[in-house]
Amino acid sequence: MKNLMPFAAMLLLINFSCTKEEKKTPQSQNAYSGFIPLSIGNYWVYEQVRIDTLGNETIGSMLDSAYVSADTIINGNTYYLLSGSNLASNSIGNFIRNNGYELVHFDFAQNKEVPVFTVRNPGSYFETDSLLVNSSTWFYINSKASPQRVSRVVSAGSFNCYERITTVIPGPAQTNYPWGTRINYRYYNENVGVVSSQFHYISSPDIYEMRLVRYRVN
Repeated sequence: MKNLMPFAAMLLLINFSCTKEEKKTPQSQNAYSGFIPLSIGNYWVYEQVRIDTLGNETIGSMLDSAYVSADTIINGNTYYLLSGSNLASNSIGNFIRNNGYELVHFDFAQNKEVPVFTVRNPGSYFETDSLLVNSSTWFYINSKASPQRVSRVVSAGSFNCYERITTVIPGPAQTNYPWGTRINYRYYNENVGVVSSQFHYISSPDIYEMRLVRYRVN
C-alpha cells in the first residue's frame, strides 16, 4: 500500500495513453522480446498533451525525457537505472530489467523483484495497490495487460504495442469523488520502450498523456 502525506496525495501520477488513433490487433507471443530496450545511453523524449472531458487536446510547451544512466548487478542479474523526469516514466529512480515475459524493478525494501508490467496472464490483474492518506483509503489501483496488441501513432512514428490498463477506483475516503472510476493506459513496444502513457491529477477531470517525440536505443 502507498502511504502519502495529504499535500503529496493531491498529485496522483498513474501512468498511462488511449486516443481515437488506436486500432486493436491480435497479440503474437512469438513476437515477444522484452518491453524496454535497456542499455546505458538509451533515451526517450516526450511531449505532454492535456485531454479535456470533450476530447479536446492541448499540447504543452515543455518536453520531458527519460534515459538509462547506469547499470548494476543484484543477485547475479543486471539491472539498469532509469533517470530523468517523473512524468516521462513511472520507473524513474528504479533499477529495472526485462525478465522473460515481465518488466521488473528491484524493490530494496522488500529485497525482491516487483513487476512493472507483464503479459504472463493477460486480462488478469498483476498489480493491486491502494493510495492511503492518514490511514484512510483514497483509491484502489489495479493494473493488468490487455490480451491484444494495439497500434499507436505518435510523433515518433507508428508502433505495435503491448497495452497496460490501470483502473483507479475511489475508496471509502472518496465516496463523493466527482469523477468516479478512472482508467489510464500505457503502451510498450519491445524495440522502442514506452510509446505513450497517461496520468491524471486527483483535482482535475482531465487526462494527461505523454507521447513519444524522439528516442535513441542501442
